[in-house]
Amino acid sequence: MHSGSLNIMKLIRQSQGSALAEMGPALFVLLILVFFPMLNLIQIGAAYALANTYHQHIIREIAFRRPEQKDQAIAAVNKEIDANGLYTFIKAIDKRVDQVEFLDRNGSVITTPIPAADNTSAEANDLRNSISRVRVTTTMTVAPYFTIPFFQPIPGISAPVPFRVQTDKPQDEKGVN
Repeated sequence: MHSGSLNIMKLIRQSQGSALAEMGPALFVLLILVFFPMLNLIQIGAAYALANTYHQHIIREIAFRRPEQKDQAIAAVNKEIDANGLYTFIKAIDKRVDQVEFLDRNGSVITTPIPAADNTSAEANDLRNSISRVRVTTTMTVAPYFTIPFFQPIPGISAPVPFRVQTDKPQDEKGVN
């Protein structure tokens, strides 16, 4: 009687053990094709939000300073951003300001160079007064957490993703007192 119960247990183990043997390859496929790409996509979502935040910081600083101080504004924001750990967490490999344009009341780009702060002539003040808005274009390139090899590079999965943001904002400080 005892040997009969062993045979029944042996049959039960054999029928249920096959699922356990297939778990290893299935787990490998799930990790490579689902889990790691999903982590990369979550990171890309966070990177997009931080690229937009970076852009908003840049344009705010440029709009609140005198037009001739735009380079100092960009340097101040980049220094603040480099001290922030979130941008290293999302693996931002490149962040830059591509273009800064000052617009007049009609929306046309002002091509005349902005005079220095010590130039208080009537012509310089007229140019500063004509500035209505500032338009900034920034680009942030983000590398994926896990580079998963595919035949073709897929941005966000196996290749870096560039985020380019362009907006304009009213110029608050014109340098005219």
